[in-house]
Amino acid sequence: MEEYYTNVSKRLQVYRNLLDLTQKQMGEKFGVGQSHYCKLEAGLKNVSYDNLRCFEQHGGDIYYLITGQRVKSGKMETYLSRCRTHQGRKQLFQFLIPITQMGLALILEQDIQLTERTFKSARFIKEYDIRLTTWENIRKAESCSQLKMAEIFDVNIKRYRNIEKEKTKPNAEILHTLYHKLKYSPLLVLDQKMYYVDEMNRAWDLFPEDISEELGTIIETILKFVQAHEEQEGKGSRQSENCENNSQTG
Repeated sequence: MEEYYTNVSKRLQVYRNLLDLTQKQMGEKFGVGQSHYCKLEAGLKNVSYDNLRCFEQHGGDIYYLITGQRVKSGKMETYLSRCRTHQGRKQLFQFLIPITQMGLALILEQDIQLTERTFKSARFIKEYDIRLTTWENIRKAESCSQLKMAEIFDVNIKRYRNIEKEKTKPNAEILHTLYHKLKYSPLLVLDQKMYYVDEMNRAWDLFPEDISEELGTIIETILKFVQAHEEQEGKGSRQSENCENNSQTG
């Protein structure tokens, strides 16, 4: 077990204290008995995928448990939701990053900057291959062999291959490593949430109203182009479908 994974077990105790629960009560939220939960909190056992899902069903924040951060929602989701297709969202996302960087440069903000996680998310989305599993896409993005990925996650090659083929569910330590070593959001695996927008949302909270409005105007212009392209693509698809139907009935 990685030494830095102890941060997860420490957060378990912090989380439990915030909820004002006993170890037995907290264990119930993870679907385990008190003895098993004590070992989770002491870092003697790993929090399994089923433990995480059970905790989530009981209202727990598994993203915070793994990363130490709360998911930050905001304007970025609002903009992305206005695109009707994955291709449209992908195109818009590529523009949101430099526009946000422009805003940070304008306010000369030093406390928050877009990190490698944001840029990795953009590259991942751009190069995503629907024929591959999420883990295969991650490995492809990292240009790593399966053996190297197994070394990164500190597991044997057989277990890594099962994780990659999605035959084995990743535990909290695997997801913790994914976030801290490879810089990918665990929600990419847990919920297939491809768009990592936390850092951009935090940045936009810092922008003065005038800068936010100016940048928003730029995004609205880009959105119009994206939506027009989506509409055009939609018409093309409908025309192709009609032609195919006509040929089948002719």
